[in-house]
Amino acid sequence: MPAVAKLLWSLNLDIGEISHKSGLSASRITEILETDNIQFGELRALARGLRLPLNAFAEGKRPIDSDEELNLLFRSQGEIYDELEPTKEFVAGYVQSALQVLKRINKVPDWLEIIPNINQTPKDAEELANYVRDIFYGTNSIIPLTDLAVRLNNIGGVIVGKLRQSKYEGASLIAGNRPFIFVSPRFPARMLFTIAHELGHVLAHHLHNPTALFERPSQIASTSSKQKKDEAFVDMFASSLLLPAQGVGRMLKNIKELYKTKSEMIGDVELILLARYYGVSFEVAGIRCEHLGLLPSGSTRALYGTLKKEYGSPEKRADEIGLPARSKVHIPEISPELVEVLIANIKEGNISSGWVSDKFGLSIQKIFAMHKEMFNEDHS
Repeated sequence: MPAVAKLLWSLNLDIGEISHKSGLSASRITEILETDNIQFGELRALARGLRLPLNAFAEGKRPIDSDEELNLLFRSQGEIYDELEPTKEFVAGYVQSALQVLKRINKVPDWLEIIPNINQTPKDAEELANYVRDIFYGTNSIIPLTDLAVRLNNIGGVIVGKLRQSKYEGASLIAGNRPFIFVSPRFPARMLFTIAHELGHVLAHHLHNPTALFERPSQIASTSSKQKKDEAFVDMFASSLLLPAQGVGRMLKNIKELYKTKSEMIGDVELILLARYYGVSFEVAGIRCEHLGLLPSGSTRALYGTLKKEYGSPEKRADEIGLPARSKVHIPEISPELVEVLIANIKEGNISSGWVSDKFGLSIQKIFAMHKEMFNEDHS
């Protein structure tokens, strides 16, 4: 069977669904399935609509079907994943391609090897967060981690990527002994928390469970009392990592001194300033204060509701009264290590710019611009 037709048949989609997603007529899809006679523009329409890499049509199979390790990673509840899911297809292709160009490693990074067994208690979450801070930030134990994505790659060998038009908020896995974390483009504070949350899964779960994890917005930073234990633990880890207890206490003390606040209570201004300094959302800052016993349980939700009703959002409230701007969260489009390797391989003729664009969803101009920015930072 011709390659394009073989791939289309493997997706378990009917002709009407393929037509709707690609914009090609049903009759034209039928012709392609019967003859494999296809124009380049039609091929691109299929690739965009089905969110599959172009080379998958040349090979007649999806990335997940061509790599046994990926196949195992994407198993779901003991069954091989065979349903077309754009985000999972993109991540599978991204991971497979990254492992093709990156240096092969025989074991997970050293800092991951010594992670002890985790009982998923609040104490474990706090201790694990302190461990990660020590690894990536050394003695800077209370500073904002707004460059976490970059440090995870530069120091920890974690590849951080961005999802494309996905219903998922974040994803994580370990493949080829390399940790991968993916995050959807959102409000930067949300993205930072998602990265920390997925890092929690890498540390607490992926070292012992090879299955790739894809999470919807409701599963991250949830306030639901029905939240699963695994998710509650990594949420607590993420908030402990991004808002260290000592730093929270010192920051709140400084805020009260600066604004000459006499009340012992923590109000909206304190929480907004705390959130903006540490690069997190108002809700994350408030819930962290609740966990630390600085706010009554449930008060964050009530205060957020009041701010939303009266001002539209905590951010609008902050801007209205002229509070300092947020700390900038730096999340590159693609990890620095991967940028370096891709540029080197392009220059050596090992890969093409089209291949890079197809696999990683970035134009070659963007890749070179990032490389130039990194070079300038190294020499500044």
